Formats: sequence, C-alpha cells, structure tokens
Amino acid sequence: MGHDGTRTGLGPVAELDWRDQRSVDARVDAFADTGPVLVDAVVIPEAAIKSGSLHTAGFALDLGKPVLAVPGSIYSETSAGTNQLLKTGATPLTRVQDIFDALGLKGAVKQQSFEGMNPQEIAILEALQRGANQGVQLLEASRLKTQEFAQTLTMLEVTGRIRSLGGDQWSLS
Repeated sequence: MGHDGTRTGLGPVAELDWRDQRSVDARVDAFADTGPVLVDAVVIPEAAIKSGSLHTAGFALDLGKPVLAVPGSIYSETSAGTNQLLKTGATPLTRVQDIFDALGLKGAVKQQSFEGMNPQEIAILEALQRGANQGVQLLEASRLKTQEFAQTLTMLEVTGRIRSLGGDQWSLS
C-alpha cells in the first residue's frame, strides 16, 4: 500500500475490490503498515465477502506474503470470502502440511508416536492430528466422558504432548 492510498504490487485478489470504501479507519491503515509485515504468511479460516479478513489478505499480498484460505460451504456467508480468495489465487488450506509447504518447510509435519499411551490419550491425540483443536471438538471426537476427558487433557499438557493455545484451543506440541 502506497502512502497515497494506492495499491502497489497487487496479486490476483484485485478482483475482490477489498478496499471499496473511500475512507478507511485509521486502525486498518496502521495494521496495513505493520501487521502483515510481522508474519510469514496469512491464514484466512473464514471470511464474509466484505470482512476485515479480506483487507488483511489484500495487505499481505501487497507485501508479497502468501495467503492461505480454508474452503467452506457454498451456502455459508462466512465462507464466501475465503471461497472468493481461493477462486482468485489464494493457496487452499486443507491440511497442516499446506502451511509448511507455503512457508517452504517441506516434510515438517511429523507423526507423533503413541507408544506407551493409554486409549484415552490416543483418542485425543488422533483427534488433534485430524485437525480438531477446540475443546468441544476434541471431547466429541474422543467419545470420552467429560471428567475423563478433562483429566486426560491435563495429563497430556503436563507431559508436554499437547499445549494450550488459549480460548479452549489445543495443539500438538
């Protein structure tokens, strides 16, 4: 983004007209100057057609950063933006390896060994490997009782096999 408000170095997302407003909030301009500069890639998991996420994607493209988008239902308003990004050249994000590929980190995803673990731990870890990361998703996928799930989750965190991302989100360590 040039300081005069014109776009520079725009990639294939130009058709989105992501900046159709004449006046943009100062916070958005400040983020355009600093936010995408601090990252190696931008992931857009969900976005409506006129969302701030599309602004972020546009800023990232202006800076030459890869933009990855998660495909969504054609019936969902909150997937219309990500689906449009995909149609105009964003990298589809359908598995963890896609992120590593976009960053040039080939073969970075390692399968975790489940040796010596109990069935409850294995159920939660397999759910995380399949992409579940919300506590509710993990509970449902593991099919454990709530108390058993909470105890197992705590033990996995204490032993360093998983880590909390905050907001009841979890990832493999």
